[in-house]
Amino acid sequence: MKTYSELKSEMDNLEAQMEQAKKRERAEALKKVKQLCKEFGFTAGMLQGVLAKGRNRTPKT
Repeated sequence: MKTYSELKSEMDNLEAQMEQAKKRERAEALKKVKQLCKEFGFTAGMLQGVLAKGRNRTPKT
């Protein structure tokens, strides 16, 4: 049976791997979205109502 410190170390390693995988998958998804937008001519304005809210920006006047 593993000790608490061994399990804690294992968990820390897994969490680091999970974070790296999440960043990599996010970057791949963004790359795919950019490629599709370029391919089909989508603009940020066309996607505004479809995408989740990001940064809180004030509208330009």
